[in-house]
Amino acid sequence: LEDGIEVVFFGTDTGEVAIRDVKMQQNFARSMSLAEATNPDNLLCYEMNGAALPAANGFPLRLIAPGWYGIANVKWLERIEVRDTRFMSLLMARDYV
Repeated sequence: LEDGIEVVFFGTDTGEVAIRDVKMQQNFARSMSLAEATNPDNLLCYEMNGAALPAANGFPLRLIAPGWYGIANVKWLERIEVRDTRFMSLLMARDYV
């Protein structure tokens, strides 16, 4: 963590993106600064109302980051990476700046 500057949350969901008329599939991922990601108010949710989190709500794991737009609350979370460089996926760089 000491060299990290960002934390990237990767979901299993994918979407089609196009660059210069070339279409490709890309998994959804959202990054936050290390300070934002380690906010003690953030939650990794696996249950809701005492039961397993429903698939529609992000089963098996969902990030809840209070104060962030819903797009930052990654559903179907499969991987978390701490990075020492900026994360620049197409969705982060172009669509959700």
